[in-house]
Amino acid sequence: MAVDVADREGVSAISMARVAKELGFTTMSLYRYVESKDDLIELMVDRALGSPPAWVSTLGWREALERCAVAEYEVVSRHGWWVDLPIGAPPRGPNNLAWLDHMLRCLAPTGLPEGVKVGVAMNLSMYVIGRVRLARELAASAGDPGALDYAT
Repeated sequence: MAVDVADREGVSAISMARVAKELGFTTMSLYRYVESKDDLIELMVDRALGSPPAWVSTLGWREALERCAVAEYEVVSRHGWWVDLPIGAPPRGPNNLAWLDHMLRCLAPTGLPEGVKVGVAMNLSMYVIGRVRLARELAASAGDPGALDYAT
């Protein structure tokens, strides 16, 4: 429900009261399940991300990682509010961790140290998010009315 609201109206429309109302709950009853708006946003990000692409064992590590990056770009592009969020911590939700694990699996044949693999995966994800942000800002500056529509 919260993801739907953010997709329609942007992340600024998200509040505990708004989400509770959309669900037919009282605000205080929502706090039994979600401790804070920050936790709600973290849950939204994880929910919106969904599962990583299916593993294809026949791909080389570069192709597999490229496929992962393209899939992440498509997901983040569908949820334009995502790029409005500050990045204050590494990913923790189950879907986020599944994507990280998928990227590490892609990098397994490289022989890189584990810490470097994590750095490559995180940098690739940050690159993807930056590309989505840049694409949205360029479209907005070009006067593309759909660029500001969070539903696109």
